[in-house]
Amino acid sequence: MLTEQSLQLILKGTVFTPEPFEQAASVQRKNPRKVPWGSWAIERCLLLADMPMHQSEIAGYVGVSQQMVSRVCKNLGPLVTSPIFP
Repeated sequence: MLTEQSLQLILKGTVFTPEPFEQAASVQRKNPRKVPWGSWAIERCLLLADMPMHQSEIAGYVGVSQQMVSRVCKNLGPLVTSPIFP
């Protein structure tokens, strides 16, 4: 759950709040108009999954192509494993 007042993220009972800062650091992107929402959604799905999922299941759940899921998993490298189902 994400609260609007006094910005907090509550995830499985753990409360995350931003640390105080004086000035936000600016982030420079190669293309400031292109934000990787799909990639972030795939990564979030992988983090929150209770069980291993097929790429096609992730694609359907997130609303992207299976090829995009494959590319994101390849970019994550050893952080993503390929379990063998019996």
